Amino acid sequence: MNAFVSAISKNGADAYNVLKTALKESGQEHLANYIEEVEKEFISTDGDEVNVSATESVPPQEEKAIYTRVLTKVLQTFTEKLNLDSILISLLTEGILSADKLKDIKTQKTISDRMSAFVSEISKKGEDAYNVLKTALKESDQEYLANYIEEVEKEFTSSDGDDVNTNLSSLSATEREPPQASANELTSTPDQVLKGSDICNEIVDKSRNTKEDSVSKTAAAIKHILHVLGLTEHMKTKITTSEAIQIDLSGDESKTPKYDDIPFKFLQRLLAGNSDAMDYESYSSRKNIDSKSSGSVVDMYQRKKKRKISPLDLFLLVFQCCDPMLKQLLFQKLYICKLALPFIYTEYPSTKPVMSVWPLRSLVVETSNAEGKTVEYELFDLPSNVVSFMRFGRPNFSKSKLINGFLCDKWCETFFHKDRPLGMSTRYCSGGYVEMFVLPVISGGSGDLKQPVLLLNVRGDVKTDFTEPVYETVSRISDVTAVIVDSNTFSENNAFLEETVKRFSRVLLIFNGPIGRPNGKTFRMLQKFESNIRDCHTIRLMILSTYSEIDEKNEDVITKETREMISDLLLSDSIDPQSLEDRLDRFENLSIETDESVCCTEAKKSANSIIALMDKISLPDKWVELVTPIQHKNSKKLGMLVKESFRSKDIDSVDDIRTRMSEIRNLEESHISSSIKSLSHCLVKHQNNVSYIHYLLRWVKILLERQKRTCERRAVNSSPLRSDDVSDRTNPVNNTDSSYLEIDHIFREIGHIADSAIISKTNHYAIGFPPISDLAKVVAALVAGGYKLELLDGNNFFLPTEWIKLVLTFVHELTGQRKVLAVSVLGIQSSGKSTLLNTMFGSEFPTGSGRCTKGIQMQMIQVKQKGISDRKHPFEYVLLIDTEGVRAPELLDTHSTGYRRDNEMSTITTGIGDITLLNVMGENSSEMRDILQILVHAFLRLKLANKRSNIHKSCYFLHQNVSDMQASLKMKQGLWQSVKTLDKATEEAASFECISDITKFSEVIEFVPKSHVWYLPNAWQGHPPVARLNQKYCEMGVKLKYHLVNKSTVTHDKSFKTLKDTVLYIEDLWKGVLAENFVFSFRNSIEKKANIVLEKKMKEELWSLECSFDDIMFQKAQNSFNQCESVSSVITKKEEVILEMAHTITNLKSQTLEKMEKFFNEHDYKETMINWKEHTMKHIQTFCKDVVDNRKPEIERLSTNRKIDIVVSTLRIKHEEDLRRKSLELQKELTPSGKNIDLEKANKMFEQIWATFVEKSLSADISRSFESEYSLRKYFLECLRDIYKSHDTELQRSLSDHSFLEKSPGIRMLSESHETTGIDENDISIVSRGGKNEDASLKTIFSRAKEAVQSIYHDVDLNIKHVCQKKQDITYRDIRQFLNKVDSLMKDANTRNSSSFTFTITGILKVVVHVSCYSYFRFKQVNSTYRQSQSLESRLEMYKQIERERFFAYLMERRSEDTAACLMQHAIKDNLRVILYDKISKKVKLALNDKLPSLKHKLLLEIVTELVSEDSFISFMRYILSPRFYAQDWVQKKADHILFSDDSKLYEKLAEAEISAYMHDIEMCLSKCSKSFPGDTVIIKQWFEYFISLLTTLQLPKECFSDAEKELERMEHVNILYFKDKIIENLQSISTALLNEFKATNELTEVTWSGSNPINDLFEKVWGCPEACLFCGEPCILGYTHDGEISHKCAQHRPIGICGVFGDKENTLFLRPCHVNVVGDADAPCYIFDFKCNPQNRSPCKTGRHPFKDYKLFVSDWDIEPKSYSDCSQFWMWFMSRYDKELSSYYKAKLTNVPDWWKSIQVEDALTDLKLSYLVSSRQFS
Repeated sequence: MNAFVSAISKNGADAYNVLKTALKESGQEHLANYIEEVEKEFISTDGDEVNVSATESVPPQEEKAIYTRVLTKVLQTFTEKLNLDSILISLLTEGILSADKLKDIKTQKTISDRMSAFVSEISKKGEDAYNVLKTALKESDQEYLANYIEEVEKEFTSSDGDDVNTNLSSLSATEREPPQASANELTSTPDQVLKGSDICNEIVDKSRNTKEDSVSKTAAAIKHILHVLGLTEHMKTKITTSEAIQIDLSGDESKTPKYDDIPFKFLQRLLAGNSDAMDYESYSSRKNIDSKSSGSVVDMYQRKKKRKISPLDLFLLVFQCCDPMLKQLLFQKLYICKLALPFIYTEYPSTKPVMSVWPLRSLVVETSNAEGKTVEYELFDLPSNVVSFMRFGRPNFSKSKLINGFLCDKWCETFFHKDRPLGMSTRYCSGGYVEMFVLPVISGGSGDLKQPVLLLNVRGDVKTDFTEPVYETVSRISDVTAVIVDSNTFSENNAFLEETVKRFSRVLLIFNGPIGRPNGKTFRMLQKFESNIRDCHTIRLMILSTYSEIDEKNEDVITKETREMISDLLLSDSIDPQSLEDRLDRFENLSIETDESVCCTEAKKSANSIIALMDKISLPDKWVELVTPIQHKNSKKLGMLVKESFRSKDIDSVDDIRTRMSEIRNLEESHISSSIKSLSHCLVKHQNNVSYIHYLLRWVKILLERQKRTCERRAVNSSPLRSDDVSDRTNPVNNTDSSYLEIDHIFREIGHIADSAIISKTNHYAIGFPPISDLAKVVAALVAGGYKLELLDGNNFFLPTEWIKLVLTFVHELTGQRKVLAVSVLGIQSSGKSTLLNTMFGSEFPTGSGRCTKGIQMQMIQVKQKGISDRKHPFEYVLLIDTEGVRAPELLDTHSTGYRRDNEMSTITTGIGDITLLNVMGENSSEMRDILQILVHAFLRLKLANKRSNIHKSCYFLHQNVSDMQASLKMKQGLWQSVKTLDKATEEAASFECISDITKFSEVIEFVPKSHVWYLPNAWQGHPPVARLNQKYCEMGVKLKYHLVNKSTVTHDKSFKTLKDTVLYIEDLWKGVLAENFVFSFRNSIEKKANIVLEKKMKEELWSLECSFDDIMFQKAQNSFNQCESVSSVITKKEEVILEMAHTITNLKSQTLEKMEKFFNEHDYKETMINWKEHTMKHIQTFCKDVVDNRKPEIERLSTNRKIDIVVSTLRIKHEEDLRRKSLELQKELTPSGKNIDLEKANKMFEQIWATFVEKSLSADISRSFESEYSLRKYFLECLRDIYKSHDTELQRSLSDHSFLEKSPGIRMLSESHETTGIDENDISIVSRGGKNEDASLKTIFSRAKEAVQSIYHDVDLNIKHVCQKKQDITYRDIRQFLNKVDSLMKDANTRNSSSFTFTITGILKVVVHVSCYSYFRFKQVNSTYRQSQSLESRLEMYKQIERERFFAYLMERRSEDTAACLMQHAIKDNLRVILYDKISKKVKLALNDKLPSLKHKLLLEIVTELVSEDSFISFMRYILSPRFYAQDWVQKKADHILFSDDSKLYEKLAEAEISAYMHDIEMCLSKCSKSFPGDTVIIKQWFEYFISLLTTLQLPKECFSDAEKELERMEHVNILYFKDKIIENLQSISTALLNEFKATNELTEVTWSGSNPINDLFEKVWGCPEACLFCGEPCILGYTHDGEISHKCAQHRPIGICGVFGDKENTLFLRPCHVNVVGDADAPCYIFDFKCNPQNRSPCKTGRHPFKDYKLFVSDWDIEPKSYSDCSQFWMWFMSRYDKELSSYYKAKLTNVPDWWKSIQVEDALTDLKLSYLVSSRQFS
């Protein structure tokens, strides 16, 4: 636009006229008309001077004098700032102006007109007048304006010719420009001084000075500022508190911030309590210095290129962009910083005045009453006097500085003024703006004011900048008004000023200028003014001059006189103080709107109704007790009972405790107050209206605190003040947290009610509550939005676990399941912990004197990732943990209980926090020692509870109130002393825990003194009433925040938790501190979760490795063996395949190890998983070796089969011509001319030929490849004699009874033959239990022994089934493994039943030999069947069928193509059958892997859940006594059902899919062959070679089709197309025949598998570790085998009475589970420990009994998690109560000692608890 106007100007009037014409013709006629209107003003005949007359006589740009251009440029600034009177006198004296011209200038009506006339006259007079002007300015104390003129002059005369104003659109301006300038800088074109003297320039200049244009320009300027600051959208959407306190990691403090970064940096600094927040130029720590020119005199006045935004504009615009809740928080921070509060401001973009009422409601002011006692008031409710300050005109005197001096003599910068940084920047928003601050009364102070004073600073010029509503409001609420006016304005606007003053009741007129002599003009005018005012008897006027005659007064003197006069005005009339709310309510129809919306008003009504319900209950001092009775009474009892339940070892006591807990938790509607129910329903009702909920909660908080303060003031006023009661002056009411109801009590009440309802399964309707989940969602939304949440109730030391879990689970989902960096703070009471967190993070934890924080509270703060999306942050939120202070005097009943409470609280705090901030006030040695001992003890307990892990926590020591921050020597000494104190505290804490090898803090946690110890100055600066947060303290706090967060983002070896993980960890910590021994009892559930995640990942990778290996090697092995043509080549190829296996597994292993390495380095739980990394890598190595070893038998089988094929093929080649010749001779004999063929006779003749052929031709070449049946029996006998070599006599006797396995037992299954085993009473040994079971009969014990044998037979049947399902010969190795398992089952049975009986060796051998006899005949049958299908004889039988086919083809004279096609059909079918059975095993394995449980804990859960549905006690006991075999049987049945049931038929479908794929492959290859060999002169050998090469899925050996090939080679011409069609025609019959074979296999028929059993393989993969708990039989939960480096562990343990263990009482089962047994002093006889105390003799040792807690002496590789009864699995308690009669009968024991609360457990609750025990990864932590 600038270039356009300049071009028009240069081209003169013609261009100007063309412009107007073009505007009219282009639909912009209104602009053309506007130009002509302005033009008329300049050429009017009345001779009026043009406003910017300096431009009228200026020649074109080339000739235009530089001073004229300069004066044109500075005109606006002159208008606003120049003191014209003194300059005019100087110019008159120098002869520049005549007296008449001086008179003409002074008679102009407005300042703007006068200034324009003045500048025009200087321009006309030329350069001399210009120089005189500059001299006059320098001599009249306006030197800065002279300097400003010279700066502008330099811009025009600069050698580069650039116009500095090209940057004005980017807010460029001089720093010294005075306030309240017009908006021309921000909204005009880049070139403010338009080139040319034609009318265009003058029109633009003229239009700029119109009032209407000024308003629009200001609006445009504000719009532009909003755009520059990035606030345009925020003005609509509003900034929330959570957005304001976000941590932006992209910010670099060393760089100058961008404009759009400034608003949020300003907010964060202000929320941190930094009183210099508005000085945005200080945001950068780096100063921009030009080394070439910096420091010169010229550069001191060099104009900056960019105009700076006024900090006041920044604040007002950012304030308007904030939502109401953030505005309240800002007001609190402004008050803490002792900065002015916005009271009335002009709303953008409506331009209407708005009064800030809502934010004021949150402010609380401490003041002293008439008796000198300290009381609190809500600022809106504070009785005070209101004093307003305003200016009339533009006096050269800072009103804001005067008010600051009024507030305090020194260091007060409450109201922003021109001498503040950027104070001279142009302002656009402050016109009509009223800000406020309160000056309370301080007891003992020396001030003149006896009542609190509310100060109003009315910004702008009263006569021009204020609308009538603002004017009226200020005048009505003000008790005293101070009006500042300069002498010129007073002289020129005397009447207007008089009218202004008359609108106020009491006025202090501050006259800025010399009064002169008593008879002087000014003095007389003031006298007349005073007289006129006093004629109005309702107005009191006092006048104060800033001059003493002609000498200007000192600022301090003016301030003092102002304070005294205002005090006199207030006191003389005895003005009663009134609250601001009363003042506003007194005036009806107040024309200024407040910022309280309709939503706010509606929420207030709801809040008032809730408070009204409380009023009906009682007086406010009883509300805590009666409105929130659950948290006040019930939770205290519950907290004590929960701890007792965790520490009680007696089951009867636990029963009583749980009953009492249940009674407390069983809520009734009458237990909950109506106000709590009303609030809860209101929250849920408006859950979709976030604003309403925020307003509602704030109103409830405001009203509760108002009631509290009213009661406190009443209590203070009624209590006599003692002279020695210093504490009452500073903290009037002690322990008010527990005396009066607060919003925290209400949320605590809701949480505790919800927690009880969740645990007790109480229906929300029954207690008049909304749905608990809906209520939790509301609270979760608040927490996600930045509200704090109480985790631990400090009053009752109670954690509502279920409620916290529910809420934080919803928060976890709302925040996108992000990870958090937990920062906790620990310190002595009232050491400023909450203040520190609030300063660092802008949080809202309550602060104040006394014990403010109770328990543990949390708040979430988001971490922004602006500008750094290229890398993933390890966390997205910071979780702040604020705790109550330790060493609280009111909690120290005794030293031991207080110390324990502090240790428990500190353990939870440090356990949650990734970073713990230890806050120490000063360097008091005793305080340091106390707090460090507590801290070290907490870290030590965490370290000991995680012995294998680096706890990956850090601790920072913050020394507050440390003076002399720069004293480096003192800091070094402090560091050394801190380390010394830490080590001492560590040694003492280790001694307390009986640990001798830890003596230094660095042995507990990583600690670097130089970076982990910080020194902070005192938090407060100054003295009341204007004491504020120390700026250095705030800066250090923010610096520490970024240090902590940035350092954590680059921590590579640490993983961060999600909120769900954090909840889990909090629960673990809570359980740990509830137990008596934290170190022994604490278990990290995150570690359990990480273990399962790792196991799942490892199994996935190993499964992938195994599948890849099988795919590669199966195909390679088949192809390799098919290429072999001799037995020797097969042997060679087998070695090559084995070598290839080793190479392949090495490559796959490397890939898997690489993936796992990446997983360990990048996973969220890497710091935990690192403990298992070495074991995992070893396991992978072992697994790979096992894969190769397990595939070697398969390779052996394939090679053997190929050898047989080669032998058969060789025999056929050797003898087939002889067989063909005899067949042809027979054909001639059977087909005499003219006779039909006798097929029956032909068949008999072929059989004779074949028999002769085999006997004579092949007998010398056939050798048997299988062991004899006698060899199988020999293997059984050898294995039995080796296993029981020490009991040979007994073994021979048992074998003799079974005819040494030569006589079949004649049974179908072992499980049906337990009666024929031959076991009698002499085969068991009854265990004596000290006479306590003498009445138990032998018959009863023998019955249990038979049941044990029956269980063993059931398991052995399954094992036999697995052995028989192998499609291979059963060898010695198989028999040895089988008999070892049988022996193991017998030993396990003895261990399980050791409390009652054991089998003698005779009994054991009877069972083992019986099993051997049965299994021998089963195995014999299997081998026979296999021989028939896989032996050399079977291959010859296949060859026989081919020759029969050929024989009859010759006999029937079939076409050779038909015969060859039939031969190919046989070849394809026979070879495909073998391949299918090989492949189907792998396909089944892959399919079942997706359908069966893939992890052990899921398998166990499904089994037990099904047992519950089945409701069979016998099935339950089979699982309990033999979980592994039961699980194996369960998996087998599930797999059989999936594979063979009518509704699944997976086995058939898999076979059908494979057959179809092979058939399709063959058909496609035949079609391709036909296209490649179209004629009938085909070389048959080439055709078959090409056909075999095309096969992709079906790999066949070369000789496969040799019969068909030879058949066709005998023909001269072969019809290939016919041959192909015949083959395709036969494919369907092949497909049908093969598929029928697979269909014939079902659940009743026993399927066989080529290679390993896929079902058994899958079970072994899932089951993993075979071990089970020595005491209760629960299987180890780890789904992989492991050595001693990793302990065996169970997800849960059972009451050991389930396994038949009897307790101390007569004939009663032992009810305590292993978890509880290892905690207390319970002991048991040696047989319970399986006689591991005396393993050689397997008899009781000398002591006879052993404590359970010493279990590691006997099973050192086990880790049994200590738990209380309350924390143990409820499932097995339910089981024992559900099947109590059955258990009594089964064990012939009493079960009358089952606690009543076990009987009350519902099956649904039992299953839920079971899921929580097992599904650590799928339900609770999905």
